[in-house]
Amino acid sequence: MCIDQSNARHAVVSWSLFLLLGVFVPTASHFVFSYAPTHPAYDVVV
Repeated sequence: MCIDQSNARHAVVSWSLFLLLGVFVPTASHFVFSYAPTHPAYDVVV
Protein backbone atom coordinates (compact mmCIF):
# COMPACT_ATOMS: atom_id res chain seq x y z
CA MET A 1 0.00 0.00 0.00
CA CYS A 2 1.36 3.40 -0.92
CA ILE A 3 0.70 6.23 1.50
CA ASP A 4 1.18 9.85 0.49
CA GLN A 5 3.89 11.26 2.76
CA SER A 6 4.51 14.40 0.75
CA ASN A 7 3.96 16.68 3.73
CA ALA A 8 4.73 16.42 7.42
CA ARG A 9 1.12 15.92 8.51
CA HIS A 10 0.61 12.84 6.35
CA ALA A 11 3.96 11.42 7.43
CA VAL A 12 3.11 11.86 11.12
CA VAL A 13 -0.29 10.22 10.69
CA SER A 14 1.23 7.34 8.74
CA TRP A 15 4.01 6.70 11.25
CA SER A 16 1.61 7.03 14.18
CA LEU A 17 -0.67 4.36 12.73
CA PHE A 18 2.31 2.14 12.00
CA LEU A 19 3.62 2.41 15.54
CA LEU A 20 0.17 1.96 17.07
CA LEU A 21 -0.80 -1.10 15.04
CA GLY A 22 2.65 -2.59 14.57
CA VAL A 23 4.25 -2.07 17.97
CA PHE A 24 1.92 -0.95 20.74
CA VAL A 25 -1.08 -3.21 20.09
CA PRO A 26 0.96 -6.46 19.82
CA THR A 27 3.00 -5.53 22.90
CA ALA A 28 -0.08 -4.70 24.94
CA SER A 29 -1.90 -7.87 23.87
CA HIS A 30 1.14 -9.97 24.77
CA PHE A 31 1.14 -8.64 28.33
CA VAL A 32 -2.64 -8.81 28.69
CA PHE A 33 -2.77 -12.45 27.58
CA SER A 34 0.36 -13.54 29.44
CA TYR A 35 -1.00 -12.27 32.77
CA ALA A 36 -4.49 -13.71 32.31
CA PRO A 37 -5.59 -15.65 35.42
CA THR A 38 -6.49 -18.77 33.45
CA HIS A 39 -4.50 -20.31 30.65
CA PRO A 40 -6.19 -22.11 27.77
CA ALA A 41 -6.12 -25.90 27.75
CA TYR A 42 -3.74 -25.99 24.77
CA ASP A 43 -1.07 -24.13 26.75
CA VAL A 44 0.51 -27.28 28.21
CA VAL A 45 3.40 -29.52 27.21
CA VAL A 46 2.26 -32.80 25.69
